[in-house]
Amino acid sequence: MNQYKWQFGTTRIPRPGCDIVVNQYPSTARHILVMYRNQTVEVPVYNSDGVRANIGQITSQLVLATERIDKLLSGGQQPSVANLTAGHRDDWTEARAMLEQDAGNRESLAKVDSALFVVCLDVDVDARDTTEVGRTIAVFNHSDAGANRWFDKSIQLVIMNTGRTGVNCEHTPVDGMTAGRLLMEVGEKERGPIKDITPCANLNEPTPIQWNVSPDVAHIISKVRRDAGALASDLRILFGENEGYGAQWIKTLGVSPDAYFQVALQAAYYRHYGHPTATYESSSLRKFLHGRTETIRSCTEDSLAFSKAFGDKDMPLKKKLMYFQQAIATQVELSRAAAAGKGVDRHLLGLRVQIQTPEEAERAWLFQDKSYVKSMSFGLSTSNVSPGERFRGGFAPVIKDGYGINYAMDKNDLKFSVSEWLSSPVTDAQAFRQTLYKTLEDLYEAGEYAKNHQ
Repeated sequence: MNQYKWQFGTTRIPRPGCDIVVNQYPSTARHILVMYRNQTVEVPVYNSDGVRANIGQITSQLVLATERIDKLLSGGQQPSVANLTAGHRDDWTEARAMLEQDAGNRESLAKVDSALFVVCLDVDVDARDTTEVGRTIAVFNHSDAGANRWFDKSIQLVIMNTGRTGVNCEHTPVDGMTAGRLLMEVGEKERGPIKDITPCANLNEPTPIQWNVSPDVAHIISKVRRDAGALASDLRILFGENEGYGAQWIKTLGVSPDAYFQVALQAAYYRHYGHPTATYESSSLRKFLHGRTETIRSCTEDSLAFSKAFGDKDMPLKKKLMYFQQAIATQVELSRAAAAGKGVDRHLLGLRVQIQTPEEAERAWLFQDKSYVKSMSFGLSTSNVSPGERFRGGFAPVIKDGYGINYAMDKNDLKFSVSEWLSSPVTDAQAFRQTLYKTLEDLYEAGEYAKNHQ
């Protein structure tokens, strides 16, 4: 896939009106960026001849990087320029333009932008953050209001002081499964034994990246920190794991595991709220050279019919299963169409971005139609990141009163996360998670009954 070219040495840069993404492929950068105590360090991992450092050298480089930041901060606290990447893009655009007026800052930004990826060393972590899954994912997402992150970089490896490790990725350059596949391969290699290489010669030492921060930039950093802190505290991500069965059992029903979960999710939402909601499921366009995603609209007439039937106590199970099979068939058909580039949403998006003036927008009546607007308000935003043995995570809802559902299927279990904005008067992630659990349990019982009474 073409997206793998955008993993290393890739950065999203704020610009007025529209950000840009820059990268170099193949990347010629010789360094990574290390975030430690909210400060940035350039850490070489290749020498000038392009020979990679071995494990022992990289370990020494990381230790030296932390020691140099500790020494720097012994002379007084330094502002976290990285914190600007956690705020509103317009704030970051304004601040970066100010920073770029200084030659030293331009050099520093170039070091950050060209770095292969980021390693965030989180040392000030509450003990509960390492044992409670919800708190752990919060650290990986934003830590201290984003001060120890450079969110514009394509990949950030986040390592707690306990050794627990997670990943934070910028979605703009690539899709989730692209980064996920890369990192799953890394995880597999970590099982060991790891073959080391010969130390490289003449490896440059780590260098703290210096910033000249004006009072105006410092003011924006303070604003961004408040805003990012408020946004982070409003987001809740809960994890769930259905250990009773997984993809292997679902396949014994003769249905697609992904379609099964999507139909179950529709039934759970209807059971919880008494009505359906617009649903987004991402589909990869990996068949196409520059393909990204298309939308699978999982809320269909057939999924709604099944959701209603499933809760009807007077309807025979055999008839309910007929509705279930039809909902599955429709979901599979839509999924195949989306993967083949035959969806509607990216086409409509292409039309929308062609609108140049308010007059054109007024004539484009489709995008003002109430039904279209409602169809774009995704109460469920979902993504399948299977397999789930090593890859589980989450993302925020796309609307205030919606949920973000990330899920992954192994042979014998289903892992998922449910996110919400705590300020929403409509959502309750904990209660909805329980409804989803119950729906998955009820579907299992129905499936077992059907298999045993054929």
